Amino acid sequence: MKKRDLSKITDKVCALTFDDGPSEITPLVLDVLEKYNATASFFIVGHNVFRYPENADTMRRAVEMGCTIENHTYGHKNLRDMDYDDLLANFYATQYVVNKVIGEEPIYFRAPGGGANELVYKTIPLPFMIGDCGSADWNSREDDPATSDLETRVAGILRVAHDGHIMLMHDNAGNHITPKALDKALDKLSKDGYTFVNLRELFEIKGITPKAGECYQWVDVYNPETGEPTFRV
Repeated sequence: MKKRDLSKITDKVCALTFDDGPSEITPLVLDVLEKYNATASFFIVGHNVFRYPENADTMRRAVEMGCTIENHTYGHKNLRDMDYDDLLANFYATQYVVNKVIGEEPIYFRAPGGGANELVYKTIPLPFMIGDCGSADWNSREDDPATSDLETRVAGILRVAHDGHIMLMHDNAGNHITPKALDKALDKLSKDGYTFVNLRELFEIKGITPKAGECYQWVDVYNPETGEPTFRV
């Protein structure tokens, strides 16, 4: 991964994260990131690489740009329905796929739909990243006005952006509006002084070392029972 000089970044820093790829949408996201000299963390679904080997080239391009590849399970299924063995199988299959492609295993984890329980938190040996999906872009159906309108997505991103923010978006197949919304939002936020980084850079800048089994929303440790941060920088 390309190492960037983070020494001059002190405030208005936001981590960009994308779930459910890689897909044909991911290169379009990378094009936007290049335009703004931004990096991001991609929480990939392992079978998207196994089923579509061309997506491995997309992962390698992302890493060459300074992005990171993280774990979003192998099959994107509800983890709360799984037993211990199934949880580990889903987790380690994606660790293996990522390591095989880029030579490095993910160090962060995000549960599909944010769904987890005590068994999940105790089984998966990585920090959990929650994030804030202000863009509401998880639905790629272009016939759904609640989630498909470009300006609505842009407004959602701008509304939730703040220093230390973990911004959650989706680069799943068919989600053509997300790269367009990202472009418009980054244009506005960059003019407002924001710098866009991947998760590892964000925690380095903020001087935090995430711990396995803890949930992070923004640069906080997040309590999934109460919905409140238990630690805030």
